[in-house]
Amino acid sequence: MNEQLQEIILYYFDKKKAGMGFSQIRQELESKGMEKDTVNSVMRAIDTMITEDHKTESRTFRSKELMAVGIFLVIMSIAITLLTYTRIIFIRNYYIVADGPLAMGIGLIMYSVKIKDKQKKRKFKRYFD
Repeated sequence: MNEQLQEIILYYFDKKKAGMGFSQIRQELESKGMEKDTVNSVMRAIDTMITEDHKTESRTFRSKELMAVGIFLVIMSIAITLLTYTRIIFIRNYYIVADGPLAMGIGLIMYSVKIKDKQKKRKFKRYFD
């Protein structure tokens, strides 16, 4: 793909994100005298970029959710363990050591960080390779 076509694709990708419809984009491209095959290629590229953009937003939101759940589990497991150890919560002669939720929380935090790192690597990937 030549640079001029890439610039056109990026320009209309930004317009699409701003709210312009696919039919309007198609009409503009056809009114500029582009061939039908070229218009179809541009439309496909814009559609692919929009899809990837939505996937990126979804993954980012999911990683934030996993991070929040992981932090919650870590805090709750430490709190329960400390409260029973200091006998603020008294259960006869037993201690609750909440190592399962602690391990799960740490695992979720690590997984969400992995998703974020993967996302950063994909962010710089160009659509025109």
